[in-house]
Amino acid sequence: MDIDSVIEKIEEYEYVSFDVFDTLLLRPYVKPTDLFRHMEINENTPGFADARISAERRARTKDRPEVTLSDIYDAMDTKFSHMMEKELEYEAQVLQPNPEMKRVFDLTLSKGKVVILLSDMYLPSAFIADVLSKRGFSGYRKLYVSSDNGKSKCFGDLFRQALGDLNVLPSELLHIGDDERSDVRTPSAMGIGTARYEKVMERYLREHKRERRFYLRKKDLGRSVIVGIDALNWISRNEWDYWHSLGYRYGGPVLTAFASFINDNADDKEGTILFIARDGCGPRRVYNMLYGDVENRYVYAARIFNILLGLNGRDYPGYEEQIVDHFSEKGLLHVGEDRKRFFSENRDMFEKLMADKLNAYGEYLSGNVNSGTVYVVDATTQKFSSQRLVEAALGRNAVGLYYTMLSRTDVCDCRSFVKYRRVPLAYTRVDVPEFLMSSPEPPVSGMDNGSPVFSENVSEEERFRLEIMDAVMEGEDEYAGDVKNVFGALIPRTEPDTAEDWIRSMTANRTDEDLEHLSGLFWASDPAHDEYHGIIFSPRDAVPFILKKVRDRYTSLRRRIE
Repeated sequence: MDIDSVIEKIEEYEYVSFDVFDTLLLRPYVKPTDLFRHMEINENTPGFADARISAERRARTKDRPEVTLSDIYDAMDTKFSHMMEKELEYEAQVLQPNPEMKRVFDLTLSKGKVVILLSDMYLPSAFIADVLSKRGFSGYRKLYVSSDNGKSKCFGDLFRQALGDLNVLPSELLHIGDDERSDVRTPSAMGIGTARYEKVMERYLREHKRERRFYLRKKDLGRSVIVGIDALNWISRNEWDYWHSLGYRYGGPVLTAFASFINDNADDKEGTILFIARDGCGPRRVYNMLYGDVENRYVYAARIFNILLGLNGRDYPGYEEQIVDHFSEKGLLHVGEDRKRFFSENRDMFEKLMADKLNAYGEYLSGNVNSGTVYVVDATTQKFSSQRLVEAALGRNAVGLYYTMLSRTDVCDCRSFVKYRRVPLAYTRVDVPEFLMSSPEPPVSGMDNGSPVFSENVSEEERFRLEIMDAVMEGEDEYAGDVKNVFGALIPRTEPDTAEDWIRSMTANRTDEDLEHLSGLFWASDPAHDEYHGIIFSPRDAVPFILKKVRDRYTSLRRRIE
């Protein structure tokens, strides 16, 4: 029965009862028992979830089908006894008001109806009442919970108790709930009016086929939470534009997962996290919203800096020309047509100029770091250019924290959220996360006194990206805010393959709306931002992309030999 039909039916009754769990209150998981998986992982108690589920099954007997939370923990190994208070803590944190039924509940009270609540639940009634109050449910006459006296909706005796207290006939009461037996068949057989409210998760999974496939692939906690939060957002019926929705639904989960990885690895609280522009913009915002335990800065370490500071030019074809052009623009040089030859003939002079630039850049960085460990956070790396640049400028080692690495290195201390991938196939899966992490800034074309200089003339591809990034970031921040509101300090971890599969579920199964919007989004595939390909890497992009990589590798090797 849809919400409008439920509201119409309420008009026929003076007394209305509501189920509580999965009706008025929702958990942010696909299955309620995923709460126990969440507890097991966060509290580091292996075996707890299965033990908790089995204990409840054993505690419920034919003679005593309704139990209390204490009954359940009495049926468990004593090593889990401390988890009973933890369960109450987690439930109190994660239970959320159902916006659809909150509207119905408030409307029912506003019409002067007498409202009661009935729940077959092992949690204490005082605890449930407190959660309801904190979630905005007040004004009802009484809460009936099966754990109080063993009476249940399922067998009808909880309804009989409520009818007796109200002193009304069954036909005068309307009951609203989600369970087919307890909330529909049993009360209907007693003559009570019923309105079945279908579970939010059942409706969501029926209407969201690609999200359903994503969850069914593994059914782990991370997938349950991503789908659970998405369902809570869906039931709220937010009216967003496409880019805000993309940021919330896909950028939010990726950034939240990466922020947790950063928090787990940046364990020196006296250190400094340097989030590298531009891909460090999103990770920094979300890290600070969810954790923010380590002091951090947003700094610039563009790949072109490695060229201009003389650290890693040979890997980039045409590096001599870029260096000559940069210093010529400052009015320091008078160059002929052959810039490569000019560079070769004046190498000592350029090395001195670049060394001065490196010192200035080091001063820029030094004002942003503490005496502890320096962490360098970036989205994707192959040559570790930003980390090596920071280390050279500061004169000390740093720890690299990356979303993904496209090559291995024994030179840098580095860790990767998504494990190492071999190129070139990896490029088909890194562009979307990089886009979602990025900032509304144009590319960096150079540096001046240690600070970045932004490109003044940007391409059409960059201009389009800049136009949509504010909306994307708003969605990402809203998602992180929802995660903080729902989980507080109990944020669950998301496995790398879960975050990756969530993105892949969208890119591999694009809707017409996705195709319409993403077809106009292109991503730079070179440091100079001269070459672009579609954000969703397609087979037709592969040949020119691979040929370019082979050409660049050949040019780099030739330069090394020279």
